[in-house]
Amino acid sequence: MDTGLANGFQPISFTMIHMAFCSSLAFVTLCIFKLVELVVLCRRVHLSSIVPTDALYSLSLWLPNSAYIYLSVSFTQILKAFMHVIVYTIGILFKKDSYKTSTMCNMLCGRGYCFLW
Repeated sequence: MDTGLANGFQPISFTMIHMAFCSSLAFVTLCIFKLVELVVLCRRVHLSSIVPTDALYSLSLWLPNSAYIYLSVSFTQILKAFMHVIVYTIGILFKKDSYKTSTMCNMLCGRGYCFLW
């Protein structure tokens, strides 16, 4: 374990522990107890479905964190507070979700205090 940062674990250590635990659990579930049926994916399905999803997920984790270096703390807090509104709006724009006034008002009223400070 990395203990160089404030006598605690580095984020990479937590990530590695999490990955090892999930891999072990998946192996036990699939191969030993056979609780879930194995699914065989062809190369085309794997490359057209799983790889793009993984790549976009990785970018969604990496790019915002690297952008925080250049942003002020207060702006980042407002971004984090309104992230669910942004995701909901993008889902509506890409027709993955339908607009509901009650949902949008609930999100905006719940986060309206950000502008009061």
